[in-house]
Amino acid sequence: EEGLLAYWRTALAGAPEEIALPLDRARPAEVDERGDSVEFTLPAATHRAAVQVARENGATLFMVLQSALAVLLSAHGAGHDLPIGTTLSGRGEPALEELPGLIANTVVLRTDTSGSPTFAELVARVRAVDLDAFDHGGLPFERLVDALAPQRSLSRHPLFQVALIHQNAPDRTHPFGPGTAEVELVETRAAKFDLTLAVVEEPGTYGLRAALNYRTALFDRPTVEALTARLTALLERLCAHPDLPVDHSPVLDVAETRRVLTASTGPEVVLPETTLVDLVREQVARTPGAEALRDGTRSWSYREFDTDADRLAGLLAEHDVRRGDTVAIALPRSAELVLAVHAVQRAGAAYLPLDPSQPAARITGQLQDGGAVLLITDPAVPLPEEAVDGLPVLDITADEVPRFTTVPDTP
Repeated sequence: EEGLLAYWRTALAGAPEEIALPLDRARPAEVDERGDSVEFTLPAATHRAAVQVARENGATLFMVLQSALAVLLSAHGAGHDLPIGTTLSGRGEPALEELPGLIANTVVLRTDTSGSPTFAELVARVRAVDLDAFDHGGLPFERLVDALAPQRSLSRHPLFQVALIHQNAPDRTHPFGPGTAEVELVETRAAKFDLTLAVVEEPGTYGLRAALNYRTALFDRPTVEALTARLTALLERLCAHPDLPVDHSPVLDVAETRRVLTASTGPEVVLPETTLVDLVREQVARTPGAEALRDGTRSWSYREFDTDADRLAGLLAEHDVRRGDTVAIALPRSAELVLAVHAVQRAGAAYLPLDPSQPAARITGQLQDGGAVLLITDPAVPLPEEAVDGLPVLDITADEVPRFTTVPDTP
């Protein structure tokens, strides 16, 4: 048992104790296990494609379903580190083979969707994790929870909140003594976890029966119905293009995407064809004495900002900056940076921001690609000399540069 505990301590180290799900309501203070299920079907063509992806990657259908479920959860804001629970048969010991009743154990499958893997790569990740977990699945779940001692909460299940169950459909009838017993599905109206995806595979046929069980205290039925529709379409897309990054497969359909974009962008508004320079000058005319810029204890009114930006724009013209040129700017975050950007625009040029912390080769490439004719810089954050390579430089602290100091101003 110590070996199993050591494995699980390593496997679940740093795993999130709770993942973010698209809940309709906040969690109650204590778990409410009332539940419901949305039944749906994964079409035969999708089933075949999933089996093919599993075969090509040495995986199982369960692993492909787990991968698709993880992509769906990540796309809904659950993050990229996803503990998903499942059950294993507990009849590995010969002594239990003849024991009647359900004997199963719960294991946690930590699924990593980070780094924009292709679906095939994600299935390979899942396969490696699952095989290790199954090999170490003999530790009772209650013992694992006690050993890991996660922060207990009465509002959620420990270690995972989403489960995946894959079953092969049993024969409907079985001999039972002198008679026959028939299997019947019974709806319990309960939910042990926040979400449980159960998929039933009937041997010899294609098409999967599925149900997404949910806690009614957390989810409304339309939300779960939408999740099942998205999972169905997502699994089809992922299996059709397993060599594409998973985040290239849309989770929302066209209609849903349109609704989201409409809600997030608001109504379309026709804007006047104007420039930032014109907008600032219009504001100067409206409120010349209002504060336009603050940097620590230094402050500029709109009139002062306009004057200083014009002075610097004139200096740029003296340095042969013309309309359509590019001026590189390597300044720390400051009032001088804001004024330099506006001055370049007033000179009719484009500005190219540079990060002095970047490697010299990258800065050189940016300057060459941008066709910079001048560099505005500050000795406090110098660029590597080899990056500048003869480019004319304007030191923002030089005497020829207008002093960015405020003067008493009245409207």
